[in-house]
Amino acid sequence: MIPDEGCDVYQEVKGVYEVELNDRGILSVKFNVYTFRIHAANGLDEQRSLTFNLETGKVYRLYDLFKRHSNYKSVLTRMIQEQIEDRDIPLVKEFDGIDDYEEFYLTENALVIYFQEIEFTPHYIGIPEFPIPYSQIKNLVREDGPIARFINRNL
Repeated sequence: MIPDEGCDVYQEVKGVYEVELNDRGILSVKFNVYTFRIHAANGLDEQRSLTFNLETGKVYRLYDLFKRHSNYKSVLTRMIQEQIEDRDIPLVKEFDGIDDYEEFYLTENALVIYFQEIEFTPHYIGIPEFPIPYSQIKNLVREDGPIARFINRNL
């Protein structure tokens, strides 16, 4: 997450991480790097995350969480669009939907999909996060995937 141009062009570079989930053999960690360019008016946050199986070392992508041939992308897109409307989140460009490689992390109760700062929203919004409760997607998740380990406990 270190900027390609190196750190010399920045007045400040700060990195932090947060363990969002560490249970039942699944670890989900969120990383944030804040950069503030020299002579810039505003800093910029970038967020990434990793979710993996502690037993096998497998790193999960969004598509790994759901059954093959399920309509999870359209379901999650609809849920995110509803949250955008319900939370009255302003957009700088239209949100068309998610893809198989969308960024996410897991918590005890929800899949959280997020987008980078200024990707869809104005700078002042920051990094918009969209929690999707497991109870709302339980019929779409893979039985051998990480979310299945938490569904019965959270319903």
